Amino acid sequence: MNKQVRISAIDADVILQHLLDDNEELFAKARDIMHNVEGEKLHVACDPVNLAEIIWY
Repeated sequence: MNKQVRISAIDADVILQHLLDDNEELFAKARDIMHNVEGEKLHVACDPVNLAEIIWY
């Protein structure tokens, strides 16, 4: 039996907040999202354009 996995889109802002930690409230939210991704409780996809935004930042 195939297991369906729900995939959510993740925006550059979430990744940048996690990396930069320049706003305590937003960092905490981003950290929680990333912990869920690391723990495989949440599956995400990031558009290549969003990845480019992180690099351009």
